[in-house]
Amino acid sequence: WLGLQLQFSASQATPVWPPSGVAIGLTFLFGVRLVPGVVIGAFVANFLDFCLKGYVLSDAVIAAGFISLGAMLEAWLALIMLRLLLGERFISDTSSDIVGFVGTIAVACLLSASVGVVTFVALGLLPFSLASSVFFTWWVGDVIGGLLFVPCLLLFLGTGSKSLPELGRMIAPVIWPLSGLVALSVAIFLSSWDLLFVTAQ
Repeated sequence: WLGLQLQFSASQATPVWPPSGVAIGLTFLFGVRLVPGVVIGAFVANFLDFCLKGYVLSDAVIAAGFISLGAMLEAWLALIMLRLLLGERFISDTSSDIVGFVGTIAVACLLSASVGVVTFVALGLLPFSLASSVFFTWWVGDVIGGLLFVPCLLLFLGTGSKSLPELGRMIAPVIWPLSGLVALSVAIFLSSWDLLFVTAQ
């Protein structure tokens, strides 16, 4: 629900979507049995948001249903790809694992963005002229959510209890790349907001 507060008007596309990373991270840690929770969480959050916006009930149910399906497919595909890449290991510091992890998140998030945007256009809730902008925003928001939150979940839930100095040593190498990612995201989305606003006008 908090993530949806960042959405572009009536698009469900946000510049950062933390639930995507939470769903992928927890599914990787605890297995496919958590996938139903992804479906239920995505459906409830989106359905309530649609109702608050005054959507027709049938449109709200259909749209929320397909969005939750997209979220499930995203988490499921990411789980399969991460298991093939890492097995039972957690993300390592090898370049191949890092590239594979980023590629996995980027590919898996295409599913959710595609299903969501196609659903909105099909229901007439989104003009086709805005489909590409909303798709890009939706996809990048999911990717950023995955890149930020999956490693955090694996770090704090998947590696056992750590002392503060140990956590500091583990986190230190990612501070500069993470800072660069945040700065780049801000720069991209400040211009994206302006572009979408002008396009909508």
